[in-house]
Amino acid sequence: IGGVIATAAVDEATRRVFFSTGPGEDVFTPQQPTVHALDLDSGEVVWQNTAPPGQTADASYAPTSAVPGLVIVGSALSPRLRLYDAADGSVLWDEVIGDPTTLGGVASGAVVVDGTLLVGSGIGFLSRDPQDISNVAANSPSSLVALCVPLAPDCP
Repeated sequence: IGGVIATAAVDEATRRVFFSTGPGEDVFTPQQPTVHALDLDSGEVVWQNTAPPGQTADASYAPTSAVPGLVIVGSALSPRLRLYDAADGSVLWDEVIGDPTTLGGVASGAVVVDGTLLVGSGIGFLSRDPQDISNVAANSPSSLVALCVPLAPDCP
């Protein structure tokens, strides 16, 4: 369950590709680093982020999304959404967007439409075993969240 699991985001104007990685062998102590930016032409690492300040680094099963200046990544462990500065990888915004009492993180890609960020929370794998933790997570209620793009000029 490690490595690049979901779709990367590409910014042709800055010649960057952004992606996140799955946790690896242990979801609670994911392989490091977890979010990456590469030069689109050379493949060289531009930046890598291992952990938001004061937190344990978290991996992602979600596609990485990007808009000019921002990289958007969901969390594998909890319904958190993180926005990174596309230039240097610094964490600009890190918030819980779903119900933290339910199982699962954010496994859907975020989209931005006219300054509104839309993303679903929830994660899981349906199996024949109703006691399987992934099956329980897949059947837990999940949220669709709409918010103005944090840090955007018109966002309060």
